[in-house]
Amino acid sequence: MQVRYPGASWRPLGTQVEPRITPRVLVFHTMVGYLASTDTMFRGQGYTGTESHFGVGGPWDGAALDGAVWQWQSLDYQADAQNAGNAYATSIETADGGEPLRAWSSKQLNALVALGAWWCTQTGAPARLVTSTSQSGIGYHAQFSAWAPDGRSCPGRTRIAQLIDVVIPRIAAALEQTPPPPPPPIGDDMALTQDDLNKIAATVWGSKFGTSPTTGTMLQRAAVNTSPTPEAIAAAVVAALPKGTGTPLTVADVESAVRTVLRNGVA
Repeated sequence: MQVRYPGASWRPLGTQVEPRITPRVLVFHTMVGYLASTDTMFRGQGYTGTESHFGVGGPWDGAALDGAVWQWQSLDYQADAQNAGNAYATSIETADGGEPLRAWSSKQLNALVALGAWWCTQTGAPARLVTSTSQSGIGYHAQFSAWAPDGRSCPGRTRIAQLIDVVIPRIAAALEQTPPPPPPPIGDDMALTQDDLNKIAATVWGSKFGTSPTTGTMLQRAAVNTSPTPEAIAAAVVAALPKGTGTPLTVADVESAVRTVLRNGVA
């Protein structure tokens, strides 16, 4: 197995003293920043050990670094990027210019596909989205609580969709593998029952959802007619929620859906 990617600039962060590993999952991240500044941060005071195996620059780093790949750690050593997954994962940080919902550029996509195909060839892992932490293949940081126990959304909805719909199929094509069908959109695998709708209504109709004010408070402020039944409101909120990304819903998602229903009304 090659442990250094020929298409990358080799930029070790220091002497490799981390545990040795056998990689089996390629995990995608977003930097919420830039390639050069992330490199500087990893080398700065307070960071002990390697934070990621690879970094991929974007157009926000300048034209010369759009799609550039820097390798900070060899594949056979651990990088501290995905918590419990560190013992078996290879991590890729991707530049986003501080906007985690930006799409990867065409040059970033090309670089990620080439790097992913090389990684699959070296590790023997298939070009597929893993569905559990015990599988071999490709994943993203927010996919499992074992990798993201703080509930972060990295690498963001936009890039997760690109990973599933573009990057993995292109890697599979490059390796002449047949990619598995994409996972079904959220909510398509099982219809919501009336009890589910009632529970959602009870949650979003109250004055709080987590630490965020939701329907009850906003309705009072907006003096909106509250005649629709909780069931009708719940159904409208569910219909307004984002679908098809495979990413856990956040308080912001629910609040946005509630605001949409408040603005457009309940049919």
